[in-house]
Amino acid sequence: MYMFIVHLWLYLCDGCTSLASNSITTATGTPVYPTIQMASPSADPAASAGRPVSVLFVCLGNICRSPMAEGVFRNVTHFGTPQQHPLIKEIDSCGTGAYHAGDSPDPRTMSVLADNGLTDYKHRARKLRTPEDFLRFDYILGMDQDNVMDIRDEAKRAAKKGLVNQEEALSKVHLYGSFGGKSQKEQVQDPYYGARDGFTIAYDQLSRFSKGLVAHIEQEAVRDLGKTTA
Repeated sequence: MYMFIVHLWLYLCDGCTSLASNSITTATGTPVYPTIQMASPSADPAASAGRPVSVLFVCLGNICRSPMAEGVFRNVTHFGTPQQHPLIKEIDSCGTGAYHAGDSPDPRTMSVLADNGLTDYKHRARKLRTPEDFLRFDYILGMDQDNVMDIRDEAKRAAKKGLVNQEEALSKVHLYGSFGGKSQKEQVQDPYYGARDGFTIAYDQLSRFSKGLVAHIEQEAVRDLGKTTA
């Protein structure tokens, strides 16, 4: 059975304060998250409490918004480092179209990331894979309503072919801005045809959304843990 150890109980009793805020900061400024024990797989459905989740960010061409979202979220969760958030197991991004497949992110995306200290992010654009991505990821996050509609249409087509369970696939699809703490309909506008300041605006939004998503994932883990111990 998947179980958290005492640190997560402290988190639960602390009014659902984020694990990030409960972290210990080292002398170099790097947070160390409270220790969480992840269990081995179990046939018990209730044992999913606290299992790490996978996140896929999606925009149109996968060279501006979604790779920026991926880079920001990797940074926020310290992905791939010893301090990696224990509830995040995979992060990726893609596009609903294949217009830029194989291309690197837009130079303006990389420049804004670099301005904010994110200099080690690399990515090659790809298109949303059906049904693989619907089976592989727990959160599939569109940058705007058009992205969300296109993703949902892909899920429905896959369901008609018997490749995915439609209800389950659609439940994974969200507008990323719904985790931003402002409007449930907040969108990240495509900055591709505009000036560089559009990328800066997108970065500010995505930074806020990332923190909201981490808080949501942590809250879901605590809620699920409560169910298994009730």
